Amino acid sequence: MKQPSLFALLLTCLLAGCALTQESPPTHFYILPAPEAANFPTRSLKQVIGVRPIVLPSYLDRPQIVTMTKGGEVRLADFHHWAEPPSAGIERVLTAGLTARLPNSRIAPSPVHHLHPDRLLQIKVHEFQAGESECRLLAEWRLSRNNRTLAWRREDIRLPLPSSGYDDIVQTMGRAIDVLAARIVEKLPAD
Repeated sequence: MKQPSLFALLLTCLLAGCALTQESPPTHFYILPAPEAANFPTRSLKQVIGVRPIVLPSYLDRPQIVTMTKGGEVRLADFHHWAEPPSAGIERVLTAGLTARLPNSRIAPSPVHHLHPDRLLQIKVHEFQAGESECRLLAEWRLSRNNRTLAWRREDIRLPLPSSGYDDIVQTMGRAIDVLAARIVEKLPAD
């Protein structure tokens, strides 16, 4: 068995040292933006609506921001992460959008032990990611009272992306959730 030469040993140590000192790019953290105060069309319904935890597919329930190619390849951003769990961010933005449009109602996460909602809103997200030119939110929602369905819809929301930058992706995703809130308010039954 040959002994490694001193030169080879020094070169290996030098390369290992360089690999250890290389800095990786910084990780950027994002939150979905809540809708800005605007003159939304409002409804005068007075009720307590409980929002159940948002159901996400497992490929979206992760810290990395997910994008998708036209061929269906899912890409996870190594250095662009959510600052909160995606389901919590969606719930926060959706609740803000509903609250802005239903000023006489109380919108709250459910279950809340001291709150007895008049209605329960359940949302199941099937797709929510940016593609090459658009953001798509495919979700179904169900509004119920005493385990009886009052309204059920499937929403397919597609918004153009101004660019493929993560700032634009996150802003567009926030707007897609707000569009979902607007559609839910439009379809809410009066009683």
